Amino acid sequence: MKPLTKYYFKGLLPFFICALILEFTTLGLMNKLYLYLGYLWPYALSTPGLREKILLRKYRFSFLRLSLRLDEILGRMIPHFQLKREVVQGLLPFIYCLILFFVSFEGIPLLSIIGSILIALMQRFVIGDLGEREIHQASLNEENDL
Repeated sequence: MKPLTKYYFKGLLPFFICALILEFTTLGLMNKLYLYLGYLWPYALSTPGLREKILLRKYRFSFLRLSLRLDEILGRMIPHFQLKREVVQGLLPFIYCLILFFVSFEGIPLLSIIGSILIALMQRFVIGDLGEREIHQASLNEENDL
């Protein structure tokens, strides 16, 4: 199995299991959305090789590039400490969920922080180091083959 495929498998399989369990709860749709967004946003931003691809000129006006830039800006503003990356990646979905909350007045935006904590735990204990260099090298090799 390719390293990037392994990264997706180890990160998204627990997400789909949790999403399936949440479907049988009485949690409202917006609450589930906040939780999913809190989990998937940092997961997407930490995908190996994504940062290099998004910074290309053809993705100049994409929402993902804006998210990456905001992540970098927040990273520079917050002083350095051990869990800085997890905190910064958890702030962006929370801010976005707060904006959604003020528009719709539905749900509990703090659930996005719980989703961010879940992905931080998953990255630390389940996903771990899948060899970012291997994944980056494999993506470069795929681009050269095209």
